[in-house]
Amino acid sequence: MNWIDNIIPKKKTNMNNYSLFPSSKKIKPCYRMPQKVYLRKTRGFNLDRFMDSDKDGVINGLDCYPFNRRKHGKYYHGTDVFGKVGIESRGIKTAKDINEENKRYGMDRDSRMSDQTDENYTYFFKKPHHAHSWAKVVAGHKNFIKTNKPVVMEADIEDTEMEREYNMPYGEAYKHKGSVPKEKVKEYKGDVSYPEDEIK
Repeated sequence: MNWIDNIIPKKKTNMNNYSLFPSSKKIKPCYRMPQKVYLRKTRGFNLDRFMDSDKDGVINGLDCYPFNRRKHGKYYHGTDVFGKVGIESRGIKTAKDINEENKRYGMDRDSRMSDQTDENYTYFFKKPHHAHSWAKVVAGHKNFIKTNKPVVMEADIEDTEMEREYNMPYGEAYKHKGSVPKEKVKEYKGDVSYPEDEIK
């Protein structure tokens, strides 16, 4: 050992420099940055992926736009108790797929939400309380069944896959071409009441 080592104390090792979660290159956050770009720039075990930078309730690693709280790929579908059972087992089907299944069982009826909606699309609302308003309409068709009630399903869909729909009542609606698999859908158990600024 060199005698100078006794005079000059050794610098303490910072364990953060040897972490199992190495920091990636610094990126410039931007509200227009999509998730794919963010994940590519934070390649590796980056703890920032588990943060919620835009405070929208979705962690960065699952957020379609990690720095834009207005875009996080959550859409809401209104149905009832019976529809929920089918969605949890088969996903959200288009009216065309449902009609084909009905014909197999000898039922000939149109499953479209209205005569202005396309049978090749599935329909959603951007806000859960709007979806709940439609769910009450769906459940109202079977109001003779006491156990039936409106149910809101939450779907995780990329914003780029959605198209704006202007023929739907009750709020800001979107449509998705094709069915949505059950893995991307779950029951929404949050608040479905209307905010004060939307109550007339």
